[in-house]
Amino acid sequence: MDNADHGWNGNALMARLNLRYSFYHHWYLQAEIESIRIESKGESKAYFSGVYAHTIDHEVLSHQLRSYLMLGFSC
Repeated sequence: MDNADHGWNGNALMARLNLRYSFYHHWYLQAEIESIRIESKGESKAYFSGVYAHTIDHEVLSHQLRSYLMLGFSC
């Protein structure tokens, strides 16, 4: 019987900054910045017919950055 044993560990961080400035009657300027970081590590051990075959080490690192600037009007 084929079998696999997995173990994962990791963490994530998300930060967001949103600014809004009203400057002339109903007009405003808005800006937002968002950052996400994900880090994870793991290990998979494979067994074939109950006998250890091999180990695979996994590592995931993701960093994303998003921003926008908006000019708006509200009544």
